[in-house]
Amino acid sequence: MLMSLYRALASGLWLSVLLVTGLCLIGRAALLHRYPIPRPMVADEFNHLLIGDTFASGRLTNPAHAFWQHFETIYVLHQPTYTSHYSPGQGFVLALGQVIAGNPWWGVWASTGLMCGAVCWMLGGWLETQWALVGGLVCVFQFGIFSFWMNSYMGGSVAAIGGAMALGALPRLKRTSRAAWAVVLALGLAVVMMTRPYEGLFFSGAVGIFVAVWLLRAASIPIREKIISIVLPVASIALASVAIQGYYNYRVTGNALLMPVQLSMHLYGVPRGLSSKRPAPEPSFRYPELRKVYEWQWTTWTPLKQRIKAFWRFYGGLPLLLGVLFLPLARRSGAFQLIAIGVALAAGQLFYWFFLAHYLAPFTAAWWALIFIGLRALWNWKAIHPRLRHAAVIAVVIAEILLNIKAGIIGVGGLRLFQYSDQREKIEEQLTKEGGRHLVFVHYSPNHNFHIEWVFNSANIDRQSIVWARELDPVSDARLAGHFRDRSIWVADADVMPVRLCRWVSREEQAPAVRANLVYRQPGDRSH
Repeated sequence: MLMSLYRALASGLWLSVLLVTGLCLIGRAALLHRYPIPRPMVADEFNHLLIGDTFASGRLTNPAHAFWQHFETIYVLHQPTYTSHYSPGQGFVLALGQVIAGNPWWGVWASTGLMCGAVCWMLGGWLETQWALVGGLVCVFQFGIFSFWMNSYMGGSVAAIGGAMALGALPRLKRTSRAAWAVVLALGLAVVMMTRPYEGLFFSGAVGIFVAVWLLRAASIPIREKIISIVLPVASIALASVAIQGYYNYRVTGNALLMPVQLSMHLYGVPRGLSSKRPAPEPSFRYPELRKVYEWQWTTWTPLKQRIKAFWRFYGGLPLLLGVLFLPLARRSGAFQLIAIGVALAAGQLFYWFFLAHYLAPFTAAWWALIFIGLRALWNWKAIHPRLRHAAVIAVVIAEILLNIKAGIIGVGGLRLFQYSDQREKIEEQLTKEGGRHLVFVHYSPNHNFHIEWVFNSANIDRQSIVWARELDPVSDARLAGHFRDRSIWVADADVMPVRLCRWVSREEQAPAVRANLVYRQPGDRSH
């Protein structure tokens, strides 16, 4: 009975895609009572949210603030304009969630559901529909409901959608040479480039080589048809995406050929480039926290063994190892092309100093196809009794789903990089309950952990209810306080547990006779 139901659900690819997408979206929404909308925890998330808030405000970037030195923080540009140096792809999705549903996380939610559906659709180009459905269902639990792609603002799903679009269109294009598939392939590559440009170069290069080789060998397709149906659509979309990126660069940096990340490397020395040589001259830093980020990146290198472990921890799992082991049995499956794309991406990553799982997000669908091509080979391997091999594949699928559910019950979101202090969030909640508008000067001790950064703000700093600023010097602090004179002004000592939140007092008010007996007022205390 269960097999009959499964065959009915797998009767059409688009039905399978809708089922997988809906399961991911409904499944996560149903858990909101237990796992509410996540709060940003690390610098990467705040940076993507800044881009999203900028786009949601109807701007590509923001004018530099008059007191921008107080708001300098990790990976954020303040000159010549104010925005993050990150690529705009993830921010665009967050902006859609913010504009349409009132919260950027709904953009994450929708993109992750669509990612699972896109992986299912991609699998349908390389495997039979029933295998695409089972692969999509496992994808929901591996990368969807419980994954940090769904439960943070780090990104991953958008780049994976782009990779699935390109690699799902590739076999369909080869079979039919239709212009529609060339358009889908080119759009997928554009999405990858707008989210993971470094990895996108290797990914797009590998896909482009396979398309070029196929076109040269496809003697049955007239040259005119190759140009009109394939070359022109791909070239047009590629040129359009380059123009869009160039215009975005121009608005942010003032130079169409200078990407925000390149400007950040010039101003702050981060992110670290491919070279082991530090920039000369070495950047100057106003704050020790920014220097610590610079020193950390230039003295850190993720070993190959650690990269492999991180990859397998997120993309793999012990049951899926069976699919990898039986992949050599899958001949004439096109697996070589997917493996070659993976090798190109892996080779590119070896030149980069750091590794996180979402760096390889464009490869997600290809990796998933390889796993299920291997499982299909095991399912059809005649050297083993049918019942035994079929039971083994079914056990792998069920075990992988159950393991991901168990991990989700323990802690949704998985590895969140660093245990970000919840003290900042508590202060925000406390000040929000008090009402009104606030300015919080953040004080760090000399031994402050630079990964735990507090100074992050929205696109329009002056309009947000709680503004976070760095202490600079008494004169500069007084000027900033004067700019925000209509606000309650505080000082938060980020390295005292629990955090000490005190009323800010100007230097003029701190007369020597008073300073020794000064009593700081806590939120809610409006006495004078």
